[in-house]
Amino acid sequence: MSDTANVGEKESQLQTYRNDELYNWDLVSFLVDGYVFKMPRYQFVLGSEWFTTRYLQPNAGGEGACAADSARGETEGFVDLGMVPLEGVTASQFRTFLKLLFPIHSISTTLTLIKPEWRTILTLSTLWHFLDTRKLAISNLDPQMDDPIELITVGRAEYIPRWVMAGYEALTSKLGAITEEEAGAIGYQTAVRLYIVRHELSGGEQKEKRMKKKLCALFKEEMKALGRGEDERKVPSERPPVEVAQGSESKPEGAKVLVEPEQTGKDALAGISEASEAPVEEVGTTSTVPVKATT
Repeated sequence: MSDTANVGEKESQLQTYRNDELYNWDLVSFLVDGYVFKMPRYQFVLGSEWFTTRYLQPNAGGEGACAADSARGETEGFVDLGMVPLEGVTASQFRTFLKLLFPIHSISTTLTLIKPEWRTILTLSTLWHFLDTRKLAISNLDPQMDDPIELITVGRAEYIPRWVMAGYEALTSKLGAITEEEAGAIGYQTAVRLYIVRHELSGGEQKEKRMKKKLCALFKEEMKALGRGEDERKVPSERPPVEVAQGSESKPEGAKVLVEPEQTGKDALAGISEASEAPVEEVGTTSTVPVKATT
């Protein structure tokens, strides 16, 4: 039998085979910081509708690097080669993110990550709207965030208003004065506001209650802005209902109804600070999570 006949017979056999419903993945290649990463597309599609729309759909528009960067010519040709460029992210950061999405096989049923790694995962999951991954990162970082400056700076960058307020409260109530270095880190206008609250609380009773009330009043607009960003990055079941005004033909003038967030669509990413690389080799507090299936 000739080689041509053998090939034809094998092709005929292949047509009778069925793809496994679970373990038959489409792969995707990302170009990050000069490195090519190739892995199943499934976890990215499952993890973030925002990421899928901007990076994994043909001719993705919006803020996706796949379209925007190619239009500028900065990564021209990479899309044609089947690679999706992810700009503004280092290879080290992306490896850390993948460490959670695609755990390397081991006999352990848990994955151990240190604080800087969770910080990196929080940054990228916030940037790319991986809602469940972001929630997991926050829950693991919560018990490790005890520095007021870190609470404020990270809380601002990653849209976590309660961290920011906790940092303000800690600086307001601490025994020593706010240092010049601390003022520079949080912004001098913020430091002045905290000094004002400290001065007003120098006497009297119920200091903690009064402090919370004054801080909420002084930073009301900032908390609102952070809260909006946070709501956009919450899992759907945790988002607050959205009030939408109804037309006068069906409801009295000014009447409002509550609409679930899923019905209102998703706002585009706005105001995300540039991701800062966390040194994944740094020794720090560790926390473990169950190893996730990559299917």
